[in-house]
Amino acid sequence: MSRPVQYIHLRPNTSPSAQISERPFSVVVIITAEVTPEWRHKISEWLVKEGCLCMMAWGIDCSLWDDSVDVANLQAFDWGDIPEGRSIMTTWHDGQPLSDVFWNANMSIFHPPDVSLEHLVILDISDEERESEIREFFDKSCEGSEVELIENERNSTGAVFEKFAVGIAYVLAVFVGINENPLVQVICLIFLFALFGYSLWRKFVLQTVYTGVGVLGLLIILYT
Repeated sequence: MSRPVQYIHLRPNTSPSAQISERPFSVVVIITAEVTPEWRHKISEWLVKEGCLCMMAWGIDCSLWDDSVDVANLQAFDWGDIPEGRSIMTTWHDGQPLSDVFWNANMSIFHPPDVSLEHLVILDISDEERESEIREFFDKSCEGSEVELIENERNSTGAVFEKFAVGIAYVLAVFVGINENPLVQVICLIFLFALFGYSLWRKFVLQTVYTGVGVLGLLIILYT
């Protein structure tokens, strides 16, 4: 069963106007739009000032949000020792489904052990407000439902094009690989190695499998 949450929508490079209804609190920061480093730091300082004690970042450059909140937490105490009960637990979840992050947030998995954080905030950094969609997704995630990610960077139009391009490039590489010219085969092998590494880095499962098979096939052709 999901817990009550406070949804706050924040457009990139704007100042927060909503008030946190309870303190201290934990927050899931969803980033689906590009922001400037200065604005990221400004919002991090705002979270620290408002009483955030646990921050989970997911989305574009989520690791930078983890670092930014850590820095803002230290700056709030002049880079000295952080008093007990004021240290912020921060995590970032690149490549992890948002449904998993929501489930962990609902179960208080990453909360500091010595602090009770009953209030959960979802800070949605996006161009458009989508409270009903986010709340429905949160509820389904907490129930363990099989749900699709929303606004995942890798499901955006640009990322879908990347997947399509990788797939087409693989087909072309295999087609050229049929050529019996050893030089052409070596070039294809190098190209497939590059595609394999890119697919693995981007976590494109099918492309990783396909290019891996292609590399293996060309190695067999070259050494038999």
